Amino acid sequence: MSFQLHVLAADSPFYEGTCTSLIVPTLDGQYGVQTGHCNTICAIVPGILSYRTAEGGELHAAVATGIM
Repeated sequence: MSFQLHVLAADSPFYEGTCTSLIVPTLDGQYGVQTGHCNTICAIVPGILSYRTAEGGELHAAVATGIM
């Protein structure tokens, strides 16, 4: 199973597609999201965002402050 992920850069979409897991840096540490997750809102702090695509690839991106 997978869920839809939209990662937005300041001026354009960075990634739009399906993924099976997501890890984002937050004020309270790393926050993981998996398929079947509940809705959530959290602040993102500078760090590394990681996600696994539905095809099995693992990707990483540097992120600045933001919201999820």
